[in-house]
Amino acid sequence: MSLQTARKQYILFACAIGGFLPLNSAVFAQDTGVIENKASESTTQEAKAKKKNEEKGTEKIQVTGSRLKKIDVEGTTPIKVIDQEEIQKAGITSVSDLFRNQTENSFGSYNGGGGQISDGQATINLRGIGSDRTLVLVNGRRLPSEASLGGVNINNIPIEMIERVEIVKMSASAVYGADAVAGVMNVILKKNFRGVATSLSNTTTTQGGGDVQSFSAVGGTDFGNTNVTVSAGAGRASPLFSRDRDDLWAYKGNYGYSAYANPPGTYSWGIVDPKRPSNSRGDYVYRPSSNCPEGNKIAFENDPTNVMCRGLRRDASTAELQTERENWYAMANTNTELNNGVRVNTTAMFAETETFSQKVNRLDTTDPLTGLDYMMRLQDAPADIQAQVAGLGLTTDETTMIKVLTRALPNVKGNTRNRDTAMGGMIGLGGSLSENWDWQVDLSSFGTQRQRYYNNVDDKVAFSEKMFPMDGTTPQLNLFSPDPALLQDFFTNLYGKERNGISTATAYATGTAGTLPAGDISLAFGLNAQHETYELIADPKDKEFFNEGPRYWGSMNSDGKGERDVSSAFVEVNVPVAAKTEVGLAGRLDNYDDFGSTFNYASTLGYSPFSFLKLRANYGTSFKAPSLSMLYDKSSGGYLTVTDKTYCKVELGAENPCGQDGEAYSVYVNNPGNNELQEETAVAYNFGFVLQPVDFFDFTADYWAAKIEGLHNQEDLDTIVERAALGQAIGTSQVVRVDDPNRPDYGKISRIDNSYVNLGSMTTSGFDLESNFNWNITSTQMNLRTRYSNVLSRKEQIADGSPNEEFVGAYGVPRYRTSNTFGVRNGGHRWSLDALTIGRMENSQFDSDPSYGYIKAFTRYDTTYSWDHPWNGTVSLGVFNIEDKIGGLHTTDRTRGLVSYSSRNYDALGRRLYVALRQRF
Repeated sequence: MSLQTARKQYILFACAIGGFLPLNSAVFAQDTGVIENKASESTTQEAKAKKKNEEKGTEKIQVTGSRLKKIDVEGTTPIKVIDQEEIQKAGITSVSDLFRNQTENSFGSYNGGGGQISDGQATINLRGIGSDRTLVLVNGRRLPSEASLGGVNINNIPIEMIERVEIVKMSASAVYGADAVAGVMNVILKKNFRGVATSLSNTTTTQGGGDVQSFSAVGGTDFGNTNVTVSAGAGRASPLFSRDRDDLWAYKGNYGYSAYANPPGTYSWGIVDPKRPSNSRGDYVYRPSSNCPEGNKIAFENDPTNVMCRGLRRDASTAELQTERENWYAMANTNTELNNGVRVNTTAMFAETETFSQKVNRLDTTDPLTGLDYMMRLQDAPADIQAQVAGLGLTTDETTMIKVLTRALPNVKGNTRNRDTAMGGMIGLGGSLSENWDWQVDLSSFGTQRQRYYNNVDDKVAFSEKMFPMDGTTPQLNLFSPDPALLQDFFTNLYGKERNGISTATAYATGTAGTLPAGDISLAFGLNAQHETYELIADPKDKEFFNEGPRYWGSMNSDGKGERDVSSAFVEVNVPVAAKTEVGLAGRLDNYDDFGSTFNYASTLGYSPFSFLKLRANYGTSFKAPSLSMLYDKSSGGYLTVTDKTYCKVELGAENPCGQDGEAYSVYVNNPGNNELQEETAVAYNFGFVLQPVDFFDFTADYWAAKIEGLHNQEDLDTIVERAALGQAIGTSQVVRVDDPNRPDYGKISRIDNSYVNLGSMTTSGFDLESNFNWNITSTQMNLRTRYSNVLSRKEQIADGSPNEEFVGAYGVPRYRTSNTFGVRNGGHRWSLDALTIGRMENSQFDSDPSYGYIKAFTRYDTTYSWDHPWNGTVSLGVFNIEDKIGGLHTTDRTRGLVSYSSRNYDALGRRLYVALRQRF
């Protein structure tokens, strides 16, 4: 291939990437071909072809991790490629599922579990260094970070739109700018399609719940010198409840029952027993309602005389492990070659996902101010309760009060609904400046919006005033004869919105700066301008406070707005200093109009002492910019537990306001922005080798290490409270206590303000191994691939002078992950067996009780089969989690029989059956 042809091909690919996603720094990883020759057995012939091109020294390609064009496919940067075949084979239904299966997902990632503010969203956490320290790109362009999520929502990228994914497994801020501390994930979208293709898939769990269906179509054609590709698709997922999984329910005996899981329409009540001496703290006699089934009348374990109406916790559980989800997307891509040699590419895309939680009872019978239960006068209670009290032989009068538990009003239910919308586009233009130089200009803009609807939210003020009077009278709202008009005052609907956006313009040139005996000196340089925005819009009602905390239960109260401009200049050079040695240097200057400027550099070294061996090493600096929300949030937070020895007085015994022996309680913690926050800085390096002594075997090994300083952290709450009580400085934090002596909670902490600051450091290291065997037996091709990632150490120092705490091996932090894949191909038939292993970790109770020991390593087995039938289509079948087990399942309470698992590392789907039909016309 001539240099002119190679250059034209490169420009075509570079423009084709263009599009409308935010472009950040010079992210010039273009979708110009498969990066490594060991992704699967199907790439053997392609690898040989590329090897021939390398020997000829004629064809250069550009890969993620560098903006320079290179002949060497296996470069000095460790890169992993996940191609379309691997995505389809694995039955992947979302980008979060795709990354969950990778060994570089060291400590797991957030995947948008049910019942959380970020339902339906997900992040990527490369090497466990942090989702906000992992850069996510689409076609080499930067996506906006979600303010409420603390990272990019990767579920905004429909899996059906993806051609392949490239993962740079090293720090890369010298090339990509901010946030590429752990590495980079670059998603390459489909383009240049001709014809029409459709895909239909269904995934069903054998235990029920969590089923997923999807449909997509793509069509493309040429109009003269322009290719137009259009794709669209939709999908849905059914909810998965914890009650659907037997393994999650292992309660012993009566511990499986609860008075708060009572059958519908029943309840329990209690009355103070004046015969008991400890009634100063409320010693009650408990009884079930008269309509409670006999099988649900269960006595206290330690007091058979007290009976409540209890139901199975499992039957009453509303906990969702996966919410109901619907999504759809559309994308259009054009690629044009003008007569003057200029390539023009445009991409426009839209994606929307909506999640729905199930409706649950909203009425709460606990006072949000005091924590006390619903009380009413006995004389206002139903006649059957009065008769039961009379049968107890207790002395009562008109002031006697009873406690009512779990008297639900089933007609008052509520739920949350989230709608995530992502849209944007890119325009890329490129051409030749001369025989050895090319130019590229990219414009992009991308925006996301999250809308959150919260229906029938409890109003704490109405509850406190109308259900929990302090004068010993029956509340205005009588649970046994509720006034519908009065009930309306207890609830409201809330609506919150979040917007994030990024727009970028980049211009750069790349070419040959000179020639040495060993080859050409490659050079790239350019400029970048970027504008970022975010806005959190809380419902006006959600800005109302009660007792220093949000007025409404489950508040979405987050409010803030900010923007900034970033300008950057960058340069990268690759020098073949000898026939077998190349040296690369990169530098980037980023100027932020909020926290200032930062310069980062990187150096790479590649040495090939033999034709079958390549040694490589990288060293450089990187940084994470403070997020806009960390800088400009006005209000954002939630309820956390704090230890407060000033208010909680253990020495008072039963009179302790925090309960006997209690020293902690829940407090609303607000996280206002800190406009003095600076960037995190990091130094990282890696070295390794690529070995391929024969065509059918290759082996890769890389060691990596990083140190990050000035972490974006928050002060420990207990430390803040302790310092405040001693009158010591607590920086930008604030501790607010109830100062009204007439209130029953006088002196209690009502709110803590705790902003992000630059605090502490992190050091981490590990290594990756990969091997591939490929062999043929007559017409059958076989491949055995092993990937292994091990985090040797992950230490954090919370503050100067504090010890470095090791986290590897702790709960949720396994030391290693291994993936083994055996594949067989014969003509149009493909079969594979996969095994994904996650290493052992401490039990979640290990810190408080080491006798709980460790969670054993867990291996999940999957198998898939695909057939390319003669009618231009493919049928795929799969069984995932063949053994139908929940990984990481462990006991958290031996007495009661409680069990749990780490949802960041495992899922509770169990065995899944997968079928997909793909047809091309």
